[in-house]
Amino acid sequence: MKRHDKTPSLMMKEADINTMISSLAALLLKDRRAFEQAAKRDSALLSLSDLSCLKSRFHDAPKVPSGVDEGQLGLGQWMAVCQYVIFELLYHVQELSLPLVKEVAFGAYDWTQATALEVLCRWHVDGTLPKSIITEINRKIGDMRYETHLYFGRSLLLRKKDDHRFGDILLEIENESFQEAVKELSGD
Repeated sequence: MKRHDKTPSLMMKEADINTMISSLAALLLKDRRAFEQAAKRDSALLSLSDLSCLKSRFHDAPKVPSGVDEGQLGLGQWMAVCQYVIFELLYHVQELSLPLVKEVAFGAYDWTQATALEVLCRWHVDGTLPKSIITEINRKIGDMRYETHLYFGRSLLLRKKDDHRFGDILLEIENESFQEAVKELSGD
């Protein structure tokens, strides 16, 4: 069976998706590199039919697994980690998840908006999406809240440390408010 080539009858059970998200989130809290490898592997189990369940988990995170000390988590941290996990899974299923990722990136403000924008940029850097996606982001970012500018700018700055191409994207986004957020984050 080809990767992600599943019929709706082979969709994962909601409990299995919850377990996948919480296990990956626990791993992300411990070892980012191991998390990235595991997310790539686990994404192969997902089909188009599973995306609605993933979307529903953006604001209804699975329970914290027993191996994670809830006392060490800050307010909203588990939800944020699970959201990041979901986007990492969506990143790996690529074309199946493009409509969902664009819906979040260009929709109404939400905590998840900046991570969706980051995924679009990662796809561009990987060669999955053409340069027109950066033009689209540049055109629409002016209508987004400053919080999105901050979180999106921070994610691009972090990615720039490992891949200079994200620095190019930072320069291509001309919106003044976004550039102010990047300056603030950079300490310039």
